[in-house]
Amino acid sequence: MITVFRGLLTRSIFGHAEASAAALTGRFALLMFVIGTIEVLGNWALASRWFKVVYAQLAVSILYVSLGLWFGNNPVNLLSVLLGAGIAAFFIVLAACRLTFAHLKTRGTATLPNPSLEPVVSSP
Repeated sequence: MITVFRGLLTRSIFGHAEASAAALTGRFALLMFVIGTIEVLGNWALASRWFKVVYAQLAVSILYVSLGLWFGNNPVNLLSVLLGAGIAAFFIVLAACRLTFAHLKTRGTATLPNPSLEPVVSSP
């Protein structure tokens, strides 16, 4: 959606059509998708109490922000660095999820959360 309406979006932000900003919207949209999938994996891991995955996500998030601060001297360079770092962070968090899943499966414990489907009833 962002890439389809990039001219309108840049016009609403800058007051006029900005071709250089419109050219970056595709990579920006991809970056937001990658970061969103990392957040989904992290939230799943936190809800599943897979704290090693959460710690891995924290570590790659700190590294991600550090790389952005270190190499982000212009918008094109910033998006390139953050997109590469985001994809690498996604695969690291995904690998941590896979390793945790395999470790729990070999131990014979519940690998996925199994919440009760019974309604919660409070007693008076």
